Amino acid sequence: MTDPKRPPLSPTARVLLAIAGVACAVGVVLFIVTSGTGDILGVGAMGVGATLVVSVVFLMIGEAEDRDRQRRPHG
Repeated sequence: MTDPKRPPLSPTARVLLAIAGVACAVGVVLFIVTSGTGDILGVGAMGVGATLVVSVVFLMIGEAEDRDRQRRPHG
């Protein structure tokens, strides 16, 4: 169950998390199944996925701050 005080993830955050999950999964598969260039591409895909996850975390923090400023405009 979701907490009514806590808003759900924004649609943008959901899409970015889905893309990050797919990128990480593809990266792991490439790293395990292939060798040589595939290993490099796999590590790169995992890096892109990890970067997206960190970006989504910062996006969620920024959205929370924006909501807080809207509720209390004068601090």
